[in-house]
Amino acid sequence: MSTPSEFLTFMRRASTQASRARLTTKPSPITGRPFSLSTARSNTFELGETATGKVPDKKHATDKKDKLDVQSNSSAKGRDAHANNDGGSATKASDERNSAQKTKLEFPESPDQIGMQDERGGKGHS
Repeated sequence: MSTPSEFLTFMRRASTQASRARLTTKPSPITGRPFSLSTARSNTFELGETATGKVPDKKHATDKKDKLDVQSNSSAKGRDAHANNDGGSATKASDERNSAQKTKLEFPESPDQIGMQDERGGKGHS
């Protein structure tokens, strides 16, 4: 390798042979299983059970006397607002703005409005 062209030829061949050697190596196979084969887990908790099973909670949020968790606290505040007749239209459960009457006057051909309570199925009360 006395001339620069011989050196450049050598380097060019050496670099292309190294890149070919890298291309022929196979990547390592994936050892984990595919996500699509994982099994679905269903929620098999009974009423009042928790995921850990350590703290059973059999009372509903409206039946609890303490207000230590968010659900019980919010439920108690909503019931207090309904009893004191303050808060928004959801806690008062009345149509203060006469929206149903205004709608009937503006659109007399429309069918009767179905409320949220009318839409639900019966609860078994006779």
